[in-house]
Amino acid sequence: MPATQRTIRWKNDRSRANDLGELLILVKRYTHSMPRFDDDNFSQRRDNADKARKALLERFRAQPSEDDPATIARKAAQLAVSEARELRIKERAQMREEAALRHKEEVARLKHAQLERDAAESRAEVDRKLDLLATQKTARDARYAARKARGI
Repeated sequence: MPATQRTIRWKNDRSRANDLGELLILVKRYTHSMPRFDDDNFSQRRDNADKARKALLERFRAQPSEDDPATIARKAAQLAVSEARELRIKERAQMREEAALRHKEEVARLKHAQLERDAAESRAEVDRKLDLLATQKTARDARYAARKARGI
């Protein structure tokens, strides 16, 4: 029963109790007494500690030895897993290095292509300016020749 229901029942029953005896019965019903702590003396505590120490030693002795086939198989499996893990780590590192190298090559190729585009654009700009200057010179020369022809 949840604590809130227990509290509500306790309050209702307490209000109905007629005398002290009924109230003591209710107190016993609604309180949960903890088990009494066993007050061991020193020798009992020492004996319990010795038993626990012996149980721990027996559990250690019950473990299989190093030359046990199950232990050898387990260690071999652990070694195989460890070697496979190291191999995967090395492969991932090599893949990262290759990806970094490919990235550097791609960046260098893009820079080279950008430099070529910039050079082509600047050459085209120079050619356009030279054509403009040549056109302007031709027009100027034509005006000069026309002035000469008119006699000015």
